Amino acid sequence: MAQLRLLRRHPSLLAQQADDQIALERDLAAVLVARGHGLDEALARLMTATFLAAVRTASVLWLEGSADRPLPDLVDELLGRVDFS
Repeated sequence: MAQLRLLRRHPSLLAQQADDQIALERDLAAVLVARGHGLDEALARLMTATFLAAVRTASVLWLEGSADRPLPDLVDELLGRVDFS
């Protein structure tokens, strides 16, 4: 939450956050591929990007006060709307 507040106050930090996000997506995707569930790198990266987008979206909604429930519940709801089939 502190990071989101900081980014809102200092938009110039967005470029660094984007680089960090891409690195995190790449690292998480590598873990998924290494676990051997038949995922190729492209799908693993899409899955991690989607997961992180859901967490980010839930965090913003929660931070803005538009969610009336705990943050983990909101993340679960948003992820429940995603279908990779």
